[in-house]
Amino acid sequence: MQRKKEFFLPEINADAPPPQPQFSLPDALCPCCGATSIPNGGDATAFICPHCFWEIDPFLHTEDEPSDQNHGITLRQARENYATFGISSEKYLQLPHAPQEIWRRRSIRRFSDSPVYPETLCEILRAGMAAPSSKNRQPWKFIVVSGGAKKEMLAAFQQGIEREKHSTPLLPESREHIAGAEHTLEIMRCAPITVFVTNPIGRSLFQSLTPEERIAEICNIQSIGAAMENMALAAEGLGLGSLWIGDIFFAYEELTRWLDTDGELMAAMAFGYPAEHPEKRPRKSLADTIEWR
Repeated sequence: MQRKKEFFLPEINADAPPPQPQFSLPDALCPCCGATSIPNGGDATAFICPHCFWEIDPFLHTEDEPSDQNHGITLRQARENYATFGISSEKYLQLPHAPQEIWRRRSIRRFSDSPVYPETLCEILRAGMAAPSSKNRQPWKFIVVSGGAKKEMLAAFQQGIEREKHSTPLLPESREHIAGAEHTLEIMRCAPITVFVTNPIGRSLFQSLTPEERIAEICNIQSIGAAMENMALAAEGLGLGSLWIGDIFFAYEELTRWLDTDGELMAAMAFGYPAEHPEKRPRKSLADTIEWR
């Protein structure tokens, strides 16, 4: 009976992963997926690429030679598998995977004029409300802006941008980003719906806080971030696009007055059916982001 080969997957075999050999920081390309994930200049026998799970095999001489280190598949097959499945071997597809909405989601900046029905939007908002929150405070209120109200909202945003440019800026050290805020304004003009998120129990942006109050505020902000991520993923799952908007703070005073609601303005998100399909944006590698202890 052939002994099953162990392989290093710390995300999955979290209880007692097989020990990974000690290597330096990654500085070479993986021969399978092309990521800069292999240490020691590529001379890293038995090292497993964290992106595609290809195990470095120093005994391979051609890409069409079966690799004993990789269960008999060739490097050419592994590359084809990676192009098709995002992983070097189909057998790894049986391992747990995160929901595909996480990988498919994009920030959409061009929307079609197709209407978003209230039932669809309510499903997205329910997903936001299902997010975890510190002490179950659920520190969120969603204000849905569409139709005629959108014109008023955009006018308030425009007033804020003009104030930042010519009068008393709230964000004087961010003037280089005003052009981006003006572009965001045009995106919001085309998006059928914008949802503003406020924190009804939030502290004023200009209020001095004790350490305990500041910690509570940080926890509430984390909770709102979780709600918004849920909304973005729910939108993706329902075929809609979304754009998480932070440029509203260039018009913080004007939008706060226009919203005329209790609490603090925290964020906004535009929704609609996408009229573009952006490519995946670059992400840091696992090696650059994770520290195992």
